[in-house]
Amino acid sequence: MSSVNLGVGQSSFLGQDGGTNEVNGVLSITGQYNLTGGRLSVNGIYLRGTFNIYNQPVLINNGLINFGGRLAVSVSQSSIGPLALRTNGSIGLAGGVSLRFADSSATSWNTNSTLVIESWGWGGPEHIYFGNSGSGLTARQLAQVRFFTPHWLPEGYYPARILSTGEIVPAPILQTSRSGHDFILWWSDGYQLLTATKVLGPYQPISGATSPYTFDMRTAPQRFFILQGQ
Repeated sequence: MSSVNLGVGQSSFLGQDGGTNEVNGVLSITGQYNLTGGRLSVNGIYLRGTFNIYNQPVLINNGLINFGGRLAVSVSQSSIGPLALRTNGSIGLAGGVSLRFADSSATSWNTNSTLVIESWGWGGPEHIYFGNSGSGLTARQLAQVRFFTPHWLPEGYYPARILSTGEIVPAPILQTSRSGHDFILWWSDGYQLLTATKVLGPYQPISGATSPYTFDMRTAPQRFFILQGQ
């Protein structure tokens, strides 16, 4: 199938499980598009509905993603294009998926909107990239990204940081609670728990510590903890 532009309107559904869909202009999705097979080539995506990508399709986007709505991905994709966040949107990742957007630091983002990354680390490891360096998003854009309930953390929204590879991951936040003599710590994957008896250290890694980690406060009256990237 070939078209200049293609629209999947509100309350409409389009499924592609094979063949080639060549959109020479923009693919607009305000309804639902299920891409489960074949090849989809576009020169831009306008997303306000739901775009599901799973099984073994090939997606090539040579333009911008005007982003809102929901993108759900269960197979790795590396030719997504740059992302411009224009309204609230979410991305859901299945276990082991790698999703790579182009460097998006020059795109315009609505400062009142939030990009939510769901299911990160639950089927792991999942990876989501913006470009291939730490400058793939600006600091302001990065502040608009939230991870919803990353692996091993209590339910909630957590800020993001960007690595030198362009990958975004949950920022190192240490959550704690107390139950009797037990001091319980949670943190997201990718970090190591360190401890010290003085606030200024020296800090030493706790061998084999995984989240959640329980510390019996009767063993030491004073103890400090920090996270370190692995």
